[in-house]
Amino acid sequence: GGIAPHIEQMHSEWTAHRDNRLNTVQSLKDLRKAVICHERQVIQQRMRNAKDVDRIGNYMMRLEKVQTQYDELEAVVRVVFPEALPEVREMDATDPPGCIKLASIRSGGRGKKMLLM
Repeated sequence: GGIAPHIEQMHSEWTAHRDNRLNTVQSLKDLRKAVICHERQVIQQRMRNAKDVDRIGNYMMRLEKVQTQYDELEAVVRVVFPEALPEVREMDATDPPGCIKLASIRSGGRGKKMLLM
């Protein structure tokens, strides 16, 4: 006696759903990280090169692009895997690897620890 076909079918659908959830949530986290990094680059550019409007505009365009991708995927996740959103949003309070550190932005990138309230 093998496994009943409908049980096999259910198992493969569940596995696909689980893998799909993992991949989808990971994609959303990757996009969130990109949004955070781009936001910090924009802030840093504004502080360092306030007069270089073209350069800042360039960074803002990149931010808009990833923000749009994030918003589109988040809308899907909100419906399909709503329970995953808090863990994605938690990233906002962190320094994702490869991103400008929040502390260095707050200090104006000069090493002084000044907190902007």
